[in-house]
Amino acid sequence: MKKYILIIAVILAASVSSCKKDFLSLEVNPNEPSVTTPQLTLAGALAFVPNIEVNDYVIYDIWSGYWSWNGGVVPPASIFQYEFTNTDFSPTIWTDLYFNATNFNNLITATTKDASLHNFTAIGMIMKAWDFENLVDNFNDVPYSQAFQPSTILFPKYDKAADIYADLGKQLDAAIALIGTSGSATSPGASDVMFGGNMGLWKQFAETLKLRLAITASNVPATESAIAAGLPAAGTGYLTTDALINPGYANTAGQINPYYGGFVFDANGNPGASAQVYRANAYSINLLKNNNDPRLEQEFSAVQTPGADGDYRGNVFGDAINILGTQYISGAGPAYSKGPTQSSILMLAAESYFLQAEAVARGYITGDAAALYADGITADFAYLGLTSAQATTYIAANPYPTSGSLNGQVSAIITQKYIAFLNGYDGLTAYNDYRRTGFPNLPSSVDPAALSSHLPSRIFYPLSEAQSNPTQYAAAGGATISQFTSQIFWDTRTGL
Repeated sequence: MKKYILIIAVILAASVSSCKKDFLSLEVNPNEPSVTTPQLTLAGALAFVPNIEVNDYVIYDIWSGYWSWNGGVVPPASIFQYEFTNTDFSPTIWTDLYFNATNFNNLITATTKDASLHNFTAIGMIMKAWDFENLVDNFNDVPYSQAFQPSTILFPKYDKAADIYADLGKQLDAAIALIGTSGSATSPGASDVMFGGNMGLWKQFAETLKLRLAITASNVPATESAIAAGLPAAGTGYLTTDALINPGYANTAGQINPYYGGFVFDANGNPGASAQVYRANAYSINLLKNNNDPRLEQEFSAVQTPGADGDYRGNVFGDAINILGTQYISGAGPAYSKGPTQSSILMLAAESYFLQAEAVARGYITGDAAALYADGITADFAYLGLTSAQATTYIAANPYPTSGSLNGQVSAIITQKYIAFLNGYDGLTAYNDYRRTGFPNLPSSVDPAALSSHLPSRIFYPLSEAQSNPTQYAAAGGATISQFTSQIFWDTRTGL
């Protein structure tokens, strides 16, 4: 499988060198071979996904209370004071997601007419939906229906975010229906660096992704109901195993697991670049400490400084006066520091269970919310290397509020889901949950120079959009977006 990791460098080079109109409508990439195979395209596109979650979404890990800043590094105003612009965060996120979507779109185009390759087509459809789910959750309205059409449309319009979400549900249904329709379909085999060609697991991932779309749109009934139509009952058809990506990671520069190489040690055994900048946030440390949560010792590393050995500490977000340095503040814990070849996480079984629990609580699907809540916690304990007995004890002390209000039930589910989302793996999903539910009650920056007393509601479109697609950018209201009052369509909070 290690040959597939070589594709990562090609994709990275292309994503840096391509201009905006290229990654929206690219059909021929000069940085890639003119002739490739579905196997190489699939492996390369899947291998790039963890780089988006680990490297591009650090800002959401900070705003979600997982990471804060290391006292040995000057914190930027863009993060601590929310003084960011359309040249911060968004250019890389926009480019990487559209480039990844382009690769999956190319995979679909290359395989859709050949029934023997329909497993590749289905995977391409599922992962393209993942890319556009992420694009909407970052930017709201984005080019969708007119993207990837270079011969006819150079300046694609921005589709309404709610319409995109609804169509993603349809695309996932089509992908699920496509799997297994041809008895002679080629197995992706080792080129599927997530499920190893197990198309049953791809069906489960697609159903779980569709469920996540419906849950995220829970505050917009018309969109939610359109997506939720046809979802199976809880416990049938959703992920019960972790969706992990491993293209053949090795302890070599450019081939090391991106999380381990960034937040733990690089290929030379030195502290990773991210480990030198980002340290534990006091919010998540205290949340676990105050609840005597055994996951604390797995999610974070213990402080090694004499006099504080074995303690777990975090810096308060925005506090530039009392901020402590590396040796005094916790970093990534042992559960995420297994080694340079550890697999990357796309979705844990724990998330699947918590999504089902919330869907049952809201009445979208049938099932036992309390049991699913417990399953989510148990699955998280298992991933972190803790025992089922520890999970049982924890659940008994933190039971699901069966007789409580919907708000109380959702709060309990989201809080446990928040704890299970890890440090540096999926800050965007945790931030999405906060923006749509208000749970958990994440702290804003305490920096007195912060532009607002509450967390940002979104980031900006990148500057490249204003420059290269100005008419469509203006029509989407790009010039009038506020990072504090402009909201993603499913974020219906008032009084911002």
